[in-house]
Amino acid sequence: MDRGQAYTLEGTIGAIVVVTAVLIGLQAVDTGQLQSSEDRVSEQLATQSEDVLTVGAETGALSQVIRCWGADKSVVDGAVNSDENARFERMLNHTFDRQNRNYNIYLTYWNRSVDDRTERVISTSENQALAAPGRSTAVATQRITLYDDQQIQFGDGCTTPGYEIGEGAFKIPDVDTESPLYNIVEVRIVVW
Repeated sequence: MDRGQAYTLEGTIGAIVVVTAVLIGLQAVDTGQLQSSEDRVSEQLATQSEDVLTVGAETGALSQVIRCWGADKSVVDGAVNSDENARFERMLNHTFDRQNRNYNIYLTYWNRSVDDRTERVISTSENQALAAPGRSTAVATQRITLYDDQQIQFGDGCTTPGYEIGEGAFKIPDVDTESPLYNIVEVRIVVW
């Protein structure tokens, strides 16, 4: 009887030692999913694009560039580093253009005349070909609310205020002329 208990105790202690060794060994080794360099680049681009849109929205730079594009700006990009760039374009230049990253910027807004959402690409002019994303691609979106009493922006760097959005010609239509809400614009950036 004593011999059987000794074998049981020996087996239990041996099992505890093996399990402990396996647990310690697993802690020393990374058992997570392997990531390719493209996955890491996509994650980094996703974080950067979300950050650019968030900072642009919080500082008002994104609303400013939308109001400038809606008035007289033909293309929104940060490719040219000059005084003519709006604050948001300088953010794009600093974050993506200097790293030789490409991006497309899309605006989506409600168009009451067709009773549907309209999407416009604002990172290229209409006569330019739209760049095709590569394998390491990230997408980020941000919504901006425009109001009737906000002023459009003109000039170099989109810093010259003009008339209120609800009073003049603007590329984005008013969703309800009876309310102070002008439109809600979704800004989507695709970076690769």
